[in-house]
Amino acid sequence: MSRPEVVAGLPAPAKGEDTGTNAAARADEAPDTAATDAEADFEADFEGEERAADWTDDDDWTTEALALLRALRAPHRRNRAKQVGFAVYCTLLILVIWGGIPSLGLFLQASMGADYTGHGPDLLAAMPSGIAAVGLATVLLAVRDGLWRGPVVPPRATTDWLLAHPVRPRPVLRPWFWLSCGLALFPGLVFAVGGMVTLGLTVRVGLPAALGWCLVGAACLPLLGVCAGLLVQRSPRAATWVRRLTPYVTVLILALAAQSALAVAGHPVHWLERVELWSGPWGWAGIAALAPTPAAVPGGWVAAALLVVPTVVCLVLADRAASTVSLPCCASGPGRRPECSPPCGRSNFGPRGWP
Repeated sequence: MSRPEVVAGLPAPAKGEDTGTNAAARADEAPDTAATDAEADFEADFEGEERAADWTDDDDWTTEALALLRALRAPHRRNRAKQVGFAVYCTLLILVIWGGIPSLGLFLQASMGADYTGHGPDLLAAMPSGIAAVGLATVLLAVRDGLWRGPVVPPRATTDWLLAHPVRPRPVLRPWFWLSCGLALFPGLVFAVGGMVTLGLTVRVGLPAALGWCLVGAACLPLLGVCAGLLVQRSPRAATWVRRLTPYVTVLILALAAQSALAVAGHPVHWLERVELWSGPWGWAGIAALAPTPAAVPGGWVAAALLVVPTVVCLVLADRAASTVSLPCCASGPGRRPECSPPCGRSNFGPRGWP
């Protein structure tokens, strides 16, 4: 028979009377109570996931927390908006001065009889392998960026304070994923406009058609790269494969660039170019860019569909997975683990099951 049962069988002492048995029972129960309290404190401090599992919808302070932060950060946000607007203005000014005005001048000269079509054959010869090399390099840079930081990079204050509290990670982390998509898309748009101008001058392709076909690859490849970077940021296995394959992919990019130079020099390998064009998204972008030119490869619309449809699907899946990325441990709060040093690979700061 245990000690609590023995104590329960004795007659209750009078009010204010302190028997030796009760004192002994309290003395035996005190260590158990202290141990229980210590265990509860340990779990509350260091087992962030277990505590997150106890959170319910009543503990969801996401809307209130974000509203408070918007109000507190309003002056900083206005200053940041001014800085971003100035940076965008300077970038557009540089593009117009160094790109738009010279391009307009070249088109005016072409309308007055200047002939730039002599460079057309060399350009068409370089495009299959050259675009494949550029596209593969874009994807490689994106996944390597996933090893370094990834497309979902909230400020340190967000990871240290906001995500350590009962808030849903999805509304906090999604905007940073889409910001990375926008930043990756901007260079693609610039390259698409440059391709339109180049094809219009050297191959005499209609500008709307050239821009549309160039946009297919120039927009989809960066977005696919961002999605691949998110996969690398979330998955240690994908990160391991990226590290292993990086040297081989780099050699392949250099080989494609060398093949493009050989094609310009008059030594093309047509069957190899066809294999490269259909080898993946980096090649499908080349098929799309060649579609409005005399060197078009059969299957331009198929290549465009192969680029657009997977890009949309990957963006939808990445949008859902943006809230599950591994972020550095919080400096304080219920989610901190003492055995971890940033980054610890925790996949979610909020309660399990919360979006």
